[in-house]
Amino acid sequence: MKLNELEDYRLRQKKLILKSRLIIGFLAAAMAALWYWCGSGVSLQEQQMMNSVRRAQEYLYGLRTKSGSEFDPANDPYRTGFIGLEWSPLSTTLGALPAKRTVCDPRWSVVVRRWMESLKLQSGDCVAVYSSSSFPGMAFNVLRALESLRLEPLLIVSLGASTWGANDPLFPWPLIEKALRSAGYLRTKAMFYTLGGGREIGGGMPDEATSVLVKAAEVNDVPIVKKASLDEMVQWKMDLLEQHHAKALISIGGSEANMGPGNDILRLRPGLHLSGEAGSGVIGRALRAGYPVVHLLNIKGLCAETGVPYDAPPSTVFHGGRAKWGLLAGVILFTVALAVYKRWTF
Repeated sequence: MKLNELEDYRLRQKKLILKSRLIIGFLAAAMAALWYWCGSGVSLQEQQMMNSVRRAQEYLYGLRTKSGSEFDPANDPYRTGFIGLEWSPLSTTLGALPAKRTVCDPRWSVVVRRWMESLKLQSGDCVAVYSSSSFPGMAFNVLRALESLRLEPLLIVSLGASTWGANDPLFPWPLIEKALRSAGYLRTKAMFYTLGGGREIGGGMPDEATSVLVKAAEVNDVPIVKKASLDEMVQWKMDLLEQHHAKALISIGGSEANMGPGNDILRLRPGLHLSGEAGSGVIGRALRAGYPVVHLLNIKGLCAETGVPYDAPPSTVFHGGRAKWGLLAGVILFTVALAVYKRWTF
């Protein structure tokens, strides 16, 4: 190799090394920016809130395992205490066990808290929580989120539950609520209960179930409201929003009064809504009346929307919905780098 060829080779090598270092440096900076944008985790307040959710779950799990019920710990591998029975007289519809486990994840409390913060609510503001007993783990997460912001929940619970929900005759929702409140894990007490079931007035529920639920409500000293029709139940719930000057509504599960008759509600994606059309149930009427509404149903869709993993072990590490966009951007950056930094030819 001649001297001038050697010098030319060395020059090309230096340029290649410089180019490689620039590309690697750019990629490192871009990935660091993406990591920062996605969020490095949660705030101290959010961390404390999630820790309190897990402590409450461990407490409830201990009560359930010692209760002598038919509760099978194998169905609750994450030890949340909020997983019910495959079937019982309290069951109104079929439910998916993985979804029931997913809603127990304490990261949902962070999701709900951030939604409420985005609405600029003030301490002491009333937020209506109209929940079925099908997702007791989600109901508890929601209540802890509201309490952490010093908001005032207006809690109405329909007591019928789908399978794997709060359908254990020894631990229906009223007794779960009372146990958590007595142990200091919950401040909120329901204002009213409804029976749930068909038209949310106990339709299709056996007498045995009604008897269990009425007794549990009495133990927790919460009245059960009964109306003559579904329309009356919807109107009653709407009147409560106005009477208590609610600033928002959170609907959990598939309560018939909340959802309304027909299939219009099925077109409403899960999550936070500031407006929209969603039928003639409480959700639809509240949206038309100008109330922000959080619609908590379709758990897989909620997971895709928020970044909470589906049927995964509970965790207090949470990056939120931005994480998926950060991952996508990282893949794009890697592809661009491969295209620019070629080590081959076709």
